[in-house]
Amino acid sequence: MTELAYIVNDKGERTHVILPLDAYNSLLALQELLKSSSLTHDELYYLNFKQHQACGYPHGPKRCPHFVLIKGSEVALELSRSIPERIVQLKERLLDDQSLVLDPARNAFVLTRDVDCKSVSQAALLCSGMVINGMEAFKNKAGFSLRMSGYGRKKRIS
Repeated sequence: MTELAYIVNDKGERTHVILPLDAYNSLLALQELLKSSSLTHDELYYLNFKQHQACGYPHGPKRCPHFVLIKGSEVALELSRSIPERIVQLKERLLDDQSLVLDPARNAFVLTRDVDCKSVSQAALLCSGMVINGMEAFKNKAGFSLRMSGYGRKKRIS
């Protein structure tokens, strides 16, 4: 835990804080990151699976956002047996309308257009071909998952 000290005025009110240099430097680095990043609703999140990658961004309410998979995202060739039927049907629809095409060089299917998924997990299941939690699996360039970025349902404290 970081040790803090305070400077108080003649009324005993805290007016300044004294903190260790490493904490100060961390705050400066964070400030620079915030200045250089465009933290907008369409910040990109990445899903890395096997040797493939998909990317997209959440939109809609933070509690239960949709997720847009960006054109060029890779989708696994095979789906595990535990994948829900709705994901199998979605993949078949995307193949039928040529939104998803085989790329032999990448050994994966590739999206030919942006695809709006009903949920982050739907996007994660479609791309990875496995049952995974999309809120934890998709991460931004800084390494923060969607859940860490404030998306998804909040856990109730009993």
